[in-house]
Amino acid sequence: MKGVYGAKGRIGLIVPANNSVIEPEFWSVLPPGFSVHATRILARGDLTPEAIRRMERDTDAAVEQIAATGVDVIAYCDMVTTFVMQAQWNESSMQRFAQATGVPCISAWTALRDALAKLGASPSARPTPRRSTRWCPHSSGARNSR
Repeated sequence: MKGVYGAKGRIGLIVPANNSVIEPEFWSVLPPGFSVHATRILARGDLTPEAIRRMERDTDAAVEQIAATGVDVIAYCDMVTTFVMQAQWNESSMQRFAQATGVPCISAWTALRDALAKLGASPSARPTPRRSTRWCPHSSGARNSR
């Protein structure tokens, strides 16, 4: 039986611990009767490929934790993993998570891919790892290293 929150639908999020944006964004657009529930995975140190791989090792526990809340769908909300893990990581992991919990699972990447397909858009670029640079608005378009 569903409680007061999420009577129409409950969304479960698996979020990197350093992400403070996704939950407020969801709450700002959810229609009445829907709720969002999150659990976090921790990436320690700099976000290197090895740190992302270590973080990914914690996802099975996070999936089990968020599924225990009785959510209707689980969203793995980390696009960086897409750039670091092997090809097809998103598809195989979402399938594995869904089989383990009985709850449909999506990732940031699979949601983006499916939305673009629904719009009839074809891929025009391939995602690549972010460089250690930042945008400097005062430099006429130049990038400065950190």
